[in-house]
Amino acid sequence: MGQTDGVNIAINSLTSALNGIQNQEDGAQDKALAELSFVVKKSLEDESFREELAKDETVWEYIIKVISNSLHASAIQEKSIRIKRGVILLARNLLVADRTIPSKDDKLITSIFTFLQSVLPLNIDHILEKGCITASLQCVFNSTVDKTTYHPNELLSINNFLGDFKKKIDHDDLTLYFRCLNNFFNISEALTCGFKSSEKTDIIFYNILENFEQLNFQNDLSTHELLIISIFQKMIVHESFLPYISNLSSKSDFVRFLKASTVIITSKESWEVFELTVILSWIYELFQKTLEQIKIHFQNGIEDLETVYFTIHAVLDVFATLVKFEHAKKFLLSYKGVENLVELLGTIHQNVKPKKLKDSEKQKQTNTNNENIKTQDYYKNFPETKSLIIETLSSIIYKDFSVQELMRETHGLKLVLSNCIIDDNEPFIKERSIVCLRFLLLNNEKNQEFVAKLEAKEAVQDDTLDNAGFEVEIVDGKVKLKQKIDVESTRVQTKDENSKINEVTE
Repeated sequence: MGQTDGVNIAINSLTSALNGIQNQEDGAQDKALAELSFVVKKSLEDESFREELAKDETVWEYIIKVISNSLHASAIQEKSIRIKRGVILLARNLLVADRTIPSKDDKLITSIFTFLQSVLPLNIDHILEKGCITASLQCVFNSTVDKTTYHPNELLSINNFLGDFKKKIDHDDLTLYFRCLNNFFNISEALTCGFKSSEKTDIIFYNILENFEQLNFQNDLSTHELLIISIFQKMIVHESFLPYISNLSSKSDFVRFLKASTVIITSKESWEVFELTVILSWIYELFQKTLEQIKIHFQNGIEDLETVYFTIHAVLDVFATLVKFEHAKKFLLSYKGVENLVELLGTIHQNVKPKKLKDSEKQKQTNTNNENIKTQDYYKNFPETKSLIIETLSSIIYKDFSVQELMRETHGLKLVLSNCIIDDNEPFIKERSIVCLRFLLLNNEKNQEFVAKLEAKEAVQDDTLDNAGFEVEIVDGKVKLKQKIDVESTRVQTKDENSKINEVTE
C-alpha cells in the first residue's frame, strides 16, 4: 500500500532534519527547521493528519533515527539541537493519537534520554535547554500513558537522567518527571525490575523518599506532592518492597522507608483487597522477624535496639489501623496473629516494669546530662507497644466468640487484666485494656468465670470490672460476674502522632 500525502510530507521533513544534523550546513538546517515547524504545527492542529502519521511505521523509524543521530562533536550546534527538539515535539503530538508502534520496544524513550544526556552538559542557551527538557519529558509522559509493556532500559534511562541532571530540572519539569515515573510504576514488572536492580535505580527510590519526607500534611497537597504519594503507594503494595528495604546497607534508611510507608498505610481510608493482602504479607513477615529479635533482646541483648523498636512500633501501628477491615482481621487469624500478638504482649509485660509518674520524673532528672542513656532507656522500655497490641486485639475480639476463647486459652485474658493499670510508659493503656476486657467478657461465661475467680483472690484492680461494665455477685456461694444494666459507651482517648486526641467509641 502506497504512502499518503501526509506521510510523504512528514518523511520528507524528517529526511531534511537528518541531513541538517549530519551535514551541519546552515542552509540545510534552516530548511529542516522550516519544514519541521510546518509538520509539528499541523500535527498539533489537524487530528486526521496526526492519526495518519502516528500509525505509520516508517514515520516512527525516521523519528527515532533523527533523535538517535549523534550531534557533531566539533562544536556546539544549537540548530541541530533545535532540529532534534522539533522532532521530539512531533513525536509528542503523534503519541496522543496512537502509541502502538513506539511501545513495541524501548528505542523512543532511550533515544530521548540519550539525547538529553548529550545536550545538558553543553553550555547552550538556557531557554533552549529548558525547552529540550520539557519537550522530552512531555514526549516520555505521552508514551507511557496506559503503558502495559516494560523494557528494562527505560527505567535505567529515567534513573540516570535524574541522577545526572537533577539540579537542571525546575519544579514544573520535576513534576512532569514524576508523572512519567508514576506511569511506569503502573506496570508491576517495572517495579520488580527496579527493586531487584536497586544498585542501578536507587536514585529514583531515594528521591521519592526525600520528596515524601518534605511533605507538609497540614496544608493542601499540590499535584506534585500527590504524585509523590501515588508513587510511594505503588511501591508499598508491591511484593518486592520488603526485600528491597531489608537489603539496604543503612539501617537508618530502612527505618526512613518504613516510617514513610506507615504514614501512607495509616492515613488511607480504603484499600483494594489485593493491596491489603500485599501490605499485610510483608508487614506480618516483618512482625514475625521482629518478634524473634525482641525475644533475643530480653535474653541476651542486641546492639541495634533502636531499629527493632521503630520496626515493631510501625508494624503494630499498621495492624491497629488495618484491623478495621474484615480482610485484615481474617488474615491475622489465618496466620496465628492473635497468638503471636499475645506472645509479644507477654514478653514485654514480663520484662518491662510499669512506670509510675514519679519514676519518670526521677529518670528525666538523672538522664538530663546523658542523652545516649536517655535514648537507650527509652527504647528498652518499648513505650506504647503494649497499648498498640491491646488496641489491635480489641478489634479482633469484638463480637467474636472464638477469639474470646482463644484469648483465654493463650493466657491473653490474664495479660489484659494485668494491664488495667496506669503506666506512664504506656499512655492510656488502662483505658484500652478495660475496653478489651469488656469485649472479652461480653456473653462469654467461661471468661467471666475466669475473671470472677481472680477477683475473689483480689487479683483484679478495684475499679477495673466496674469500668468494664461488670459487677461481682455471689450466686449459690459462688463468685460470678454480672453485666451492669445501664452501661454507657466506653470511650478511649488515644493520641496520634500529631498529638490530636481522637475518641474511639463502641
